[in-house]
Amino acid sequence: MKSIDRVFVDGYCNIDKTTIDLQKQTALLATNNYGKSNLLDAIDFGCLFIRESQANKKAMMQFAPAISINDKLAGEPFSFEVEGHIDDTTLYKYGYSFIWRAESERGVSEAWICREFLKIKKTTGVHPEYSNYIIRDGATDAKYLSSEKGRCSTRIAIDRNSLVLNKLANFDNLFCINIIRELNNLVILNIDTLDNPAKHFDFSIGNLNGRATIHIGDGLPQFLFSLKKNNPDKYEYLKSAIMSLVPTLEEFDPVPVKIGELPDNQNLPYKIPTEYDVIVKDKYNNQPTRFAYLSTGCMKLVHILSAIVLAKEKGAQLVLIEELENSVHPKLLRSLLSIIEDMCEDVKVLFTSHSPQLAQFLSPKQLYVGLPNCDGVVDFRTVKANKVDKMLTVANEMNLSLGEYLFMLMEDMEGDNDLIGMYFNKKDGCNE
Repeated sequence: MKSIDRVFVDGYCNIDKTTIDLQKQTALLATNNYGKSNLLDAIDFGCLFIRESQANKKAMMQFAPAISINDKLAGEPFSFEVEGHIDDTTLYKYGYSFIWRAESERGVSEAWICREFLKIKKTTGVHPEYSNYIIRDGATDAKYLSSEKGRCSTRIAIDRNSLVLNKLANFDNLFCINIIRELNNLVILNIDTLDNPAKHFDFSIGNLNGRATIHIGDGLPQFLFSLKKNNPDKYEYLKSAIMSLVPTLEEFDPVPVKIGELPDNQNLPYKIPTEYDVIVKDKYNNQPTRFAYLSTGCMKLVHILSAIVLAKEKGAQLVLIEELENSVHPKLLRSLLSIIEDMCEDVKVLFTSHSPQLAQFLSPKQLYVGLPNCDGVVDFRTVKANKVDKMLTVANEMNLSLGEYLFMLMEDMEGDNDLIGMYFNKKDGCNE
């Protein structure tokens, strides 16, 4: 199965040349208002751009909230790069850059894709190395590899708002068409845990301009019911995981609450659709209730775990989770991480956190620490492997956990390049 093992983004809000080497679970640790969410959004944006239509690409290249107004980054193009495996013997590096649409006193500067590349390496060769499959340097100056034994020199006409990768997906007879199509279908799922989870289970009546409006969730109960019906083993695993994290639940059952089935002999002009809900029984209650009556934390746990199951079904390579620990009791965090790892199997997870407790349950190479700097840009780095013991010793002497010590450093290290250089690896880019 194809994977995403490394991502690189630049030129999105305050994201400056940031590379993340993805483990099965990778955490971005940083203080509030640092740029954790910006980085997740940039990764989501970069992958979505690949799959969108030309018209939507043009709209995305003028998406004002993403255009950097940071003093250091203003005017920088957006860049997105991914590395990983297509299969056990095929590795890829793909990336592109575009110039944002800009308005100034001198007029409007339209957006355009200025760079694109694709490199492939077969590990089964005698001397395996990366070969160029796409080379693009400029809006319309692009070449591709048209035969397995040739050079990347065949010119291709391309629009300034289009990707060569997308166009090649239509070349049915291209020798590498399977690779091209696999890369056109990279999937990253962004799970918004900061949103109101009740909307996933809500049934409410409101008023809009004097007219009644009805909101009946967003499909999560229906997804759970469908999973129970069509994939009972996976449903039972999900249900078991949910009930292990919420041990007071005695029953958990997605059900249809309004049956839309009609006898065959009735020919009515309108068929009432079936609605769905999740009925639960808490051991402290004397009767079952709708799931929406439970706590926000319970709803978020179900939302996260259900979304991970959905990510597997959709063939996602990477799941992004904002503030995993939000509304989760610290004692449940280790269990939640373990369950997510088991459920994800070969899907990687990248999440943000400002919880010192999280560092206790992950290895140093899984932790990217947001270091302070005088430019206001993100600077995520990992701890040097040979400095972990020293860091733990210092933390113990101060009666702090590793996570608490890391957050203390985040708040106090601005401008201390010696301390940063002693503990943390250099900021790495994965540019071509």
